[in-house]
Amino acid sequence: MSTFLAQKRIYQAMRNVLGILFFIVSGFFVYMLGFLSFFKFPGDGVNKFLLIGVICIPLLIFHGIGLALYRGGSLKKATGITFLVAVALNAMVAISMFSFSHSDELAAVVDTSGLDIFSDYTTGFMVMAVSFGLGLIFYFLGRKANKVSSSEESAVV
Repeated sequence: MSTFLAQKRIYQAMRNVLGILFFIVSGFFVYMLGFLSFFKFPGDGVNKFLLIGVICIPLLIFHGIGLALYRGGSLKKATGITFLVAVALNAMVAISMFSFSHSDELAAVVDTSGLDIFSDYTTGFMVMAVSFGLGLIFYFLGRKANKVSSSEESAVV
C-alpha cells in the first residue's frame, strides 16, 4: 500500500513539474506578446495586430496544458504569477531598449539605428498595462480563493 502512495506522489510531482514548465513556456509567449507590441511595423499596423493575435494562440495552448497538469495550488494564482513575471521581464527589456536607443554615449560607439523599429511605446505600454492588470486580477482572485478554502477547512475541523 505504501508503494502505491509513493508512486502516486511521484506521479503528482511529475505532473506539477510539467505543468510549471508549460507555465514557463506560456510566460514566454506573454513576454513575446508585450515585446512585439513595441515594434513599429510599416503600414497601417494591421500586420502587428495580426502577429499579436497569432502569438496568443500558442500562449493559450501552452497555458491550458499547464492548467490541466498543475495541481499545486490555485490555478488563478498560477495564471496571475505567469502574467506578472512575464510583464516584469518585458518592462526590464523595454526600459533597456529605450535607454539604448536614446543613449548618446552608446550612439557614439555603436550604430543604434537598428533600434528605431522599437518605437511604438503607446501600444507597447498599453499591452503591458493590460497584461499587468490581468495578472493582478488573477493573482488576487487566486489568493482570495485560497483564503476562503482554508477558512472553510478550519471551520470543518
